[in-house]
Parts: sequence; C-alpha cells; structure tokens
Amino acid sequence: QTTVAYIVRWIGRLRGYDGVYAGVEFDDPIGQKTGMYRECELFRAAPNHAGFLLLPEVDHQGVTKSVNNEQPTRHPQDESGMMKRKDVGMEKE
Repeated sequence: QTTVAYIVRWIGRLRGYDGVYAGVEFDDPIGQKTGMYRECELFRAAPNHAGFLLLPEVDHQGVTKSVNNEQPTRHPQDESGMMKRKDVGMEKE
C-alpha cells in the first residue's frame, strides 16, 4: 500500500455534493487541482497538488498540519477537483 502525504487545508461542504469534504494539498503532484472549486479559491496549492476528499476517506495519519481557516478568494474559473481514494492510490486492501 502506498503512503500519500498531504496537508488538510480546508474542511466544508461543496455546492452540488453531499457530505463534508477536506481540501488537501499533496506533497507530490498527484492531485488534479490547485485548491479551486467553482469560482472560489478555497485554499492555495501548486498545480496538480490539490484535491477534495470526502471527509470519511481522509486518513488522519496523512495529515501533517491542521486546517487553514483563511477566507476563500473569488476566481472566474470552475474546477471541482473531486477525488476518491482510488484516484490517489489510497485504496484499502
């Protein structure tokens, strides 16, 4: 099983989806986004270093820092970045 290191940068609900999500910044470029969701920058990460995981899927052993509570910044683009464990090699065996 591969260990994926990430920092939880944001926790909340995403419009159009059920459940609570964690916006995570991956140490390596395995994500698909930059912390954007629709027209909001929920957190900032380098390209391909971010994604959103359904909160029950977040492995607390992978968290290296606590949540950043900065206010979202509006941007004109739309990026959902929804990810599942299988998308980042974190499937349970």
